[in-house]
Amino acid sequence: MMRLPAIDELPSQGCDLLQVGRFVDRYDPTECFLNIWGSDYRARAEALDDELLLQVQAGQIPAADPEELLLVFCGLWRMAPYLGIDSAERFWAGLARGLVRGLRRQLEWSRFAARLPGMDALPGPGADGKQVAAFVDRYDLTGLFRELWGGEYEARAEALEADLALQMRSGEVGDAAPEGILLVFTRLWRAAPYLGMDAAERFWGNPLARGLERALRRELTRDAGIPGAVFRLGLDVYVDYGFEEVLFRWVRGTGRVFRIFYGGLEREVKLPDRLWDDAVRCGRRTTPERYWKG
Repeated sequence: MMRLPAIDELPSQGCDLLQVGRFVDRYDPTECFLNIWGSDYRARAEALDDELLLQVQAGQIPAADPEELLLVFCGLWRMAPYLGIDSAERFWAGLARGLVRGLRRQLEWSRFAARLPGMDALPGPGADGKQVAAFVDRYDLTGLFRELWGGEYEARAEALEADLALQMRSGEVGDAAPEGILLVFTRLWRAAPYLGMDAAERFWGNPLARGLERALRRELTRDAGIPGAVFRLGLDVYVDYGFEEVLFRWVRGTGRVFRIFYGGLEREVKLPDRLWDDAVRCGRRTTPERYWKG
């Protein structure tokens, strides 16, 4: 079964070869990819190696699924003795450092859900300014969204604000991801002093603030179904459909879907797929950790 490391388990440039070797022994996904790709494994792995190497050489943080970045990193480690890489300094001087940077970023992105508040942490209309400020400081996702959306951040955040405000004018927010609601709530709070909302009473008197709080509370307790807005944020989406004992992951950017039946191996899903559609309609969002446990 494929496993992803925690962010604090990732090796860094200061790690010696023994530490890297232990990391690879624990998290090497080669066998899983052999099962997934079958006879195409070698060709696809080599193409992936070449693609990520070109990105690193161009000064970019390599972009791929975290599982693929992990595969290339472990493959580089296995090949190091045959490539003349006989010291930690040489290993970290090349592709390895870029792969870890990419893996760190992807793991941050895939763990947005872990940064969501629990229900008991949500401030309600009775919360004072200090309580709201403490909540925003703790759960602010702005930095993650800035990295995720890059130069499009401001435009996309403003479009998200406009969309939620429009839904509010029609009654209630009906299609939204909790991460997006939290981002807009945070932006509204940060802008409150400039909008004449210089006290908690005025902030909560704003219909958008009250609507966002209600929508976030609803989404954090959603029992089933994945809102369409979740797929528009640019995040990987993990779904647990317990009725059929199956888990799915939807890959941002490519729109590819993968599936693991409880206790089974991962397989790619060819779309359209009835089971995937049922999972989106009736399943629940889950975490990468739960998905890879199978």
